[in-house]
Amino acid sequence: MIAAFAALALLSAPAPAVAHIAGFYETQQIETAAALELQSNGHYRYALEYGAVSERGEGDWTFDGAFVHLTSNPMPPALYALELGNARFENERLALECGDLLLARYETIFRFKRIAP
Repeated sequence: MIAAFAALALLSAPAPAVAHIAGFYETQQIETAAALELQSNGHYRYALEYGAVSERGEGDWTFDGAFVHLTSNPMPPALYALELGNARFENERLALECGDLLLARYETIFRFKRIAP
């Protein structure tokens, strides 16, 4: 009986709100230029300039209450993706920390700060 109530509570729980996550984010790190736009319709745009790395991408995003997940759409080919400047994300997780989004990439953690809704 308790299990049935627990299952019912999970089913009736509201989905995590994405409105407070959607917006325009930038990094403020030395020798890095990066931006991430999370649109309220579930689409994202991304660009990164970091040392010799220059990449961009777009696709779909979701939020599970703790992490933003990015999936490239269209998915660039795995072969030569970096050489072509295509960011390839397959359910890439960005942690939410104090309103910032953290992306672990290229042995670095990029902190994206929200600058506009």
